[in-house]
Amino acid sequence: MDNSTIKGVDNNNSKEYSIHIYSFQIPKGCGRNQVSISIGNQTTRTEFYYELPIISNCSISSDQMIRCLGNFTNYVNYYNNGQIKIQFSNGIVVDDILEKKIIFQSNFFLFPLKPEYGSSDISLIVCDDASPRLKVNISPLLKNINKYPIFNSTGGELLINSENFIPNTSDNTSIYCFSNQQPYNCSFVNYTSITCNIELEGPFDQICQINFNGKSNNNITISYLPPMVLKSTMISNSSIGGFITIIGNEFYNEIDDISVGKSSCSNITFFNSTTISCFIEPLILNNTNQQLLQQQQYINVSINGKSGGNYFIIYSQNPNKVDYNNNSTENNNGSNNKINNGKNGSNNGSEHDKNDNGSIFKRKKWILPIVVIFGFIIVSSLIIYIIYKNKKSRFVLYFKNSFEDAKRNARIKRKEFKYRSELKQFNKRIQEENQPEASSSSPTPQSPPLPQSPPSPPPLQSLSPNQIGKLPDYSATPEN
Repeated sequence: MDNSTIKGVDNNNSKEYSIHIYSFQIPKGCGRNQVSISIGNQTTRTEFYYELPIISNCSISSDQMIRCLGNFTNYVNYYNNGQIKIQFSNGIVVDDILEKKIIFQSNFFLFPLKPEYGSSDISLIVCDDASPRLKVNISPLLKNINKYPIFNSTGGELLINSENFIPNTSDNTSIYCFSNQQPYNCSFVNYTSITCNIELEGPFDQICQINFNGKSNNNITISYLPPMVLKSTMISNSSIGGFITIIGNEFYNEIDDISVGKSSCSNITFFNSTTISCFIEPLILNNTNQQLLQQQQYINVSINGKSGGNYFIIYSQNPNKVDYNNNSTENNNGSNNKINNGKNGSNNGSEHDKNDNGSIFKRKKWILPIVVIFGFIIVSSLIIYIIYKNKKSRFVLYFKNSFEDAKRNARIKRKEFKYRSELKQFNKRIQEENQPEASSSSPTPQSPPLPQSPPSPPPLQSLSPNQIGKLPDYSATPEN
């Protein structure tokens, strides 16, 4: 109600002051209202609310419409004015869908069933005030399930499509497998689907039962993917055979057979679900088998009656080479896959031949430039080092020879100086001895012959190292 004032009427017209009964004419409305009653100078507050509609029964018709009955005569206009909405206790508000709209009449209302409604209570929200709730039984409807799912080697996930799912539906749904007698719980995804995670390894088919919403339903048969071959190593000597390692998926320890082209593969070893190995029998070389060395061979792996394979080059032309083939990542499960893989093999065969006949540099082209650059750096460094050492040796030799020449020249000069000093002293002494004899009258005696002076040393600049060693020792010259 708005902030309007309503005057009360004294119904008893009593003149007594102790008891008065007043009545008020309340206008038409809905919801709860707060009012203040004033008598004289006294005021009190209270609340009143309008009567709410009551839903008596709801049912689901064959055309997936929910029909609810009750007395809604006084509420049709409120619905038309947008003051009434239909709501489930899980919080979902009913609305229209394409070509199916809500119908609200004086004695019933009708609305289309949607998968997210689920089993829940329903009520009418009139002017933000909820009417008494009524339980609507909407059972989950199993709509679609794959009865023949295919899992990988470690199990898989089963998807159940339905309608009117609620979280409690997944709590009451499970998958029971007879082989290990173990139930697998399911998880709520949305109002139309739940998933069940089944961790059950192959390769043998499994039969399981669906317990949907607390009730047993039909059985399902779980099968597993066939083996998938992705890579294979090669052997270097076909005449003695050899072991190959096969990489792929969906491998089990129960391997029936492995064949490579027309040859059988023995000594099969299972490592894990992605790796197996076997020994290829020796190939007797003749004109026919010689051609096989250049061709791709079909590797076929059979497990539990299921086969899968791929085309690879098996015989390497390089005896030191062990490499993996990477022709294709697709599995060959039928004639179409074999044809496709055959095309892939023929397209990639020439590339494998190049790899087989070439060295590692042809397979890894980035190695060759690195080796060339690295070699150039080493050779350049070596040349620079040799030049440096050669120059250094010549310089040291030149310095050494110069030092030796200086020592020789100094030694010769010392000997020459000594000789000249001694000769000068000798001449001086002779002159002193001859002066007294010249002044006397006696006949001049004949002077003794002077000692012959030793030969002068040759010029320094014309001496060779050999001549320097043959010079006379002037220090040993006798004196008179």
